[in-house]
Amino acid sequence: MVKEIYASGDFSVGSLAWADSISLPVPHVRIIMKTFGTTPNERKALYEAVGLSEAELNDPDYVMPLRFIIPLIHNLEKRAGPEWFLNVPTLWSVDMHSEIGMAMRVASSFANAIDVLTEFSQVRWTMRTIVANRSSMGLVLTIEPMISFPADLWRTILLLTALNFQTVARAIVQDDVQAISYHFPGDPPSFDGRVRSMIDGSVNWQHDRATITIPEQLLSAVPPLSNSASFAILISALREQLAATQRPHFIAPKVRHALATVTRGQADAAEIGIRIGLSRRTLERRLAAEGTSFRALLEESLKARLASLLSDPNLPTAEITERLGYTDESSMQRACRRWFGQSYSAMRKAYATGQSLPT
Repeated sequence: MVKEIYASGDFSVGSLAWADSISLPVPHVRIIMKTFGTTPNERKALYEAVGLSEAELNDPDYVMPLRFIIPLIHNLEKRAGPEWFLNVPTLWSVDMHSEIGMAMRVASSFANAIDVLTEFSQVRWTMRTIVANRSSMGLVLTIEPMISFPADLWRTILLLTALNFQTVARAIVQDDVQAISYHFPGDPPSFDGRVRSMIDGSVNWQHDRATITIPEQLLSAVPPLSNSASFAILISALREQLAATQRPHFIAPKVRHALATVTRGQADAAEIGIRIGLSRRTLERRLAAEGTSFRALLEESLKARLASLLSDPNLPTAEITERLGYTDESSMQRACRRWFGQSYSAMRKAYATGQSLPT
């Protein structure tokens, strides 16, 4: 079942080894299983569909790899509809926030709480990152995926992120939580009305990126439970967890994803480093530790982009050259031969006649 879903092209990962490094703490999964598997036979059906056992989920130290999470969500969507997660409010309750939520609620200010979120969110949700930037509207949190998810699954992750964020924000700023705005990519889902009834503040769709905007006046709010001693203890525990879960091979997929968003020209290592929060030197060092390099990943991205551009027979060679960021056609054509083992003209002819193409 797992392998079939990987082969279907429903989502993109570099390898099964990479997928095993993306995980979700087991308490979330236990809650889901108890909600949708109310009988032993129902739970068994859910377990078997993704290759899990009840013994694994009862292990307090077990974490579920991404290659199990994806099929589980697909099965839940088939059983309970695309809005299945809205029927499990425990998933975004205060009780499920562990050290992160507690640290945010005892921080010195809402701004300090958001610092906790951006630094440690991957301790619990390793499949996405959150980056904070100031703007004229206040503080903007941008949510990015660690890999390329199908649109419907990414929407589920984003809405769960928004609901979890709202839970902690409400504990800090109370009714002022309504001033926070949420922006999501894609069209509104069929259950948009229900989403809007559950999320305070404005909900907006059809944006390029997923963001949460917190007005400037809310950032100085002091959480009712603010306590410096408790905060220090929780931050220490979170840093230990983060150090234990971080792996160097988290970097290559993030670089691949960032490169996949470049549609014209070529981004350099410094630019991609800024996007994922690393200096160029650190980026290159981390990639080297994985046995790859920025240049190799850039070439991989350019090769995929060239294959896509060649599929348009009306696109002039000069335009293809410019889009790929080459200064002259001969450089682009040499790269084509290096990547595909065929001349550029042969590749264009193959695409035009529908012949099988080298990969």
